[in-house]
Amino acid sequence: MADELIKTVPLPKWLQYRYALLWKAYGASPFTQEQAGEALGELKQTVRVILSELRHAGWLNVELDKTDIRKFNYILRPPEQVYREIGQKEVVIKCST
Repeated sequence: MADELIKTVPLPKWLQYRYALLWKAYGASPFTQEQAGEALGELKQTVRVILSELRHAGWLNVELDKTDIRKFNYILRPPEQVYREIGQKEVVIKCST
């Protein structure tokens, strides 16, 4: 999963809020799906959707757990890095038109 091409896009407000909760709880440290559920106060199924949306938007990296290959560790990408990437894309789009 780490070799995937990351396509970074802005988040909808509902997802920005959840990203902020996770960032406040874990920053750039690894966390599990269960820990995300505790930080978000959401049901397991909802947490899966949130993590999937964050990953597809390029705001979250996923790694296999080193102790249990059935599980994943999630790492949020720093907001400064993500916003910089989004800003660079907007500049390229504006310059090419």
